[in-house]
Amino acid sequence: KIAAGRLYLGRGGKVTVRDLFYSSLVSSTNQAVLALSRSTNLAKEQFVEKMNQKAKEIGMSKTTFTEPTGLDPQNQSTVLDLIKLLNEALKKDEIKKALTSKTYTFKTFNHRQQTITVVNTDRLLDSFLNDSKSGYEILGAKTGSLVEAGYCFAVKLKKENQPITIVSLGSATSFDRFQEIKGLASWIYENYQWPKEGYSNLN
Repeated sequence: KIAAGRLYLGRGGKVTVRDLFYSSLVSSTNQAVLALSRSTNLAKEQFVEKMNQKAKEIGMSKTTFTEPTGLDPQNQSTVLDLIKLLNEALKKDEIKKALTSKTYTFKTFNHRQQTITVVNTDRLLDSFLNDSKSGYEILGAKTGSLVEAGYCFAVKLKKENQPITIVSLGSATSFDRFQEIKGLASWIYENYQWPKEGYSNLN
């Protein structure tokens, strides 16, 4: 199994675009993200321009991308924009499937074939927030971390068919970000009352 953010291929190792896609989303493999961007035959600057265009299209008005992986501190966004991004991304079944896969296994295509398993960086997939007994289900989530940004996490989940999206930024540790999400999700479902069907706010 491969640690988060790393993918080791032997000399001449080849993988499919699908393998790169899953490695990017399941285990946050930055090399896979860069390889995917190169597979489009766009220069890095052109690819980033497309990213910024898409951000504007979905209403991410406070977001600026400078490179594909998110590792550059000059990438800028907000909690609200990241909520918009996750909700838009989860409209794609392929993305939703990747983000909710606990592991993904594939084989390289070369003379010395390797079998590689990448592990999801979302530790909440094995928590009560993704357990039918507790009534919760994670619909998709993505981790991120940077010295300047701390440990970050965006998740969309539901309970009793009521979906919510939560973003936590700047946590001190990886453990903290998951604990913060657990606390926020529990508080929301214990205290918030959703409007009844047909409810109209006249104020």
